[in-house]
Amino acid sequence: MKITIIADMYGTQDNGTSNAVKNLSKHMLARGHKVTVVSPYAGEDKSGIRYIQVESRHFMGLESYVRKNGVVLGQPEIDKLIRGIVDADVVHMMMPFKMSRAVIPLVKMLNIPYTTSTHVQPENILAHVGMKDWQFLNSWWYRHYWKKFYRNVEFVHSPTQFMVDELHSHKYNNRFRVITNGVRPEFRYIPMEKPKEFQDKFVILMTGRYSEEKRQDLLIKAVKKSKYRDKIQLVILGQGPREKKLKKLARGLKNPAIFGYLDYQDFIKMINTADLYVHTSETEIECLSCMEAMICARPCIFSDHKHCAIRYFARDEKTLFKAGNYKDLTKKIDYFIEHDDERRELGEYNLKYALEHFDMNAAMDRMEGFFKEAIEFYQDYYKKHPDGGVHSDFEPAAHDHLLNAGNAVTREKVDENYKYEHKNIFYRMYSDFLLGFAKLVLPPFAHIKYGYKIKGRKNIKKMKHKGAVLVSNHAHVMDGALICAHVGWRKTRFVMLAEHLAIPVAGKLMVALGGHPIADNVAGARHSMRVLNNALNHKKLVLIFPESSLHPYCTTLREFNDGAFRIAASNNVPIVPYVITFRQKSTKKSQKNDKNSPKLDKKEMHSTDNDVRSTVVGGETDKQENSKNSPKIKQKMYITICEPIYPNANLEQKERAKDLKELTLKVYEEKMKEFYSKYPIIKEVK
Repeated sequence: MKITIIADMYGTQDNGTSNAVKNLSKHMLARGHKVTVVSPYAGEDKSGIRYIQVESRHFMGLESYVRKNGVVLGQPEIDKLIRGIVDADVVHMMMPFKMSRAVIPLVKMLNIPYTTSTHVQPENILAHVGMKDWQFLNSWWYRHYWKKFYRNVEFVHSPTQFMVDELHSHKYNNRFRVITNGVRPEFRYIPMEKPKEFQDKFVILMTGRYSEEKRQDLLIKAVKKSKYRDKIQLVILGQGPREKKLKKLARGLKNPAIFGYLDYQDFIKMINTADLYVHTSETEIECLSCMEAMICARPCIFSDHKHCAIRYFARDEKTLFKAGNYKDLTKKIDYFIEHDDERRELGEYNLKYALEHFDMNAAMDRMEGFFKEAIEFYQDYYKKHPDGGVHSDFEPAAHDHLLNAGNAVTREKVDENYKYEHKNIFYRMYSDFLLGFAKLVLPPFAHIKYGYKIKGRKNIKKMKHKGAVLVSNHAHVMDGALICAHVGWRKTRFVMLAEHLAIPVAGKLMVALGGHPIADNVAGARHSMRVLNNALNHKKLVLIFPESSLHPYCTTLREFNDGAFRIAASNNVPIVPYVITFRQKSTKKSQKNDKNSPKLDKKEMHSTDNDVRSTVVGGETDKQENSKNSPKIKQKMYITICEPIYPNANLEQKERAKDLKELTLKVYEEKMKEFYSKYPIIKEVK
């Protein structure tokens, strides 16, 4: 079979869905199938899997928080999606987000069999805003997923019966197949002695993302209340946005809690070292970390929360604690510390249960059968219904926006009638107010948040009563706003993608601040060009990003498009280059280690603050794709305003534009080489 997997989550190490995709793709490949993975992740292994990388979505100001949660969602780039699915025997979609939604009309038009999985609970999303237990909101999200995605998919894989029952309760009527994601064979019971630093201690382990719904805080509070707290060594492995809060909460323990992240080999050793595994999460569809602990014969205590499938793994009431109740958890922990024999029996029971239910080879056998079943069904169905559409209520017209723009939100059409300039006095007052507020607030905010600095202000002052085209490498979500904030009180037109108009609230704000969306058709493009030419003739500033797409914290110079230079040449105005560079913040706080904490292997254990991004300068060494990810270390952002580059009046317009581009590229190469020779990029420690 030729299997294409559409996976938003793939590159992150501490995410269950990401691990499920990796296991599925590698095992299908090992069975002789051809596997293609479409995701925002570049793909590094040389095993034979074909990777197609799409752009990652951006979340307007929430980028840092989203990335810390290990969430990277794919942008539905239709050309790449078609390239990934066109010759597939079956397409499997992992999550019900925009990229998978865009695939639905494509597979139907191409008559390709397709399936999906249930790896997302609304509770996971609502937990980040403290609303996971608001039942009416959870119900709304379930209906939303049905209307937008699941109603158009016949075959659905679910890792647990718990999730099938949950979906049935919300009137989902798909063909469900319950198949565990399985546990990698590397995870196994290994009898071993504890390291010296743990020999006289009772080690309690929990693993998982440091996020709201995982509730590691309950475990910390429970250990503090335990009568054996001086004997307990708490190990909480993972990474995420709540790391600092959890570390602060853990202060005061006699044996300082260990936080961080381990590679697979050391992680397996750590599991086999633990005396007890505790999982406090309140939303889990299957929970890979619990399965890994069980197959390593660890005694486990689980939360009995109604949104958690792990409660069905429990042997009896002794191994369940009341969700949200750390005092009850303390009683369970103390009980198993006091009863060694029962703890060993529980470990043996968990091992037997895990071998019966979580075997990877058996799971992959069933997934293979699942794909074949879907292929047989669709081959027969497409013969009878060549127009596609299994559910009678499928509406192809509802998906036109996905084919045209790759965006699930409708937006204003940008054509020859689009209003780029507003004459309404109240709108202009509103626009000027927003601009003034942004110019006052953004620079100090960026200085505090990103360590932002700007150099060469004198060069933009030379353009005080002149029109000019400002160009910049596009490497930060706020770069356009910060450039516009440092041109005095003049309003700068900045060219933006029309798709940004669909962003709720932010799309309209961008236009009010000077956004100039790219047109949807040829007539609209002519209209757009007239407006830009008119602005330059009236001595206004126009900001264009020649690289077109945003690659956060990218330190390489990517290919420049010609548009900005053609506009400058045709209007005989200068180019003003803005060079954006980054360097690591050297803060004592980020380098400080807790001297009292027991140390694991320093080469393998990394905390979120000390992880370093792998990147390149001038196209050397590591892959450029890695530089697209937001850094895990703090970065200072520098903007350098360079000398204006004037067009050569002795050249023809076409040659003049080419000359401007070459001179601009030369400036960028020199400035970036100069900067990174002074502040070298630190390579990722592997």
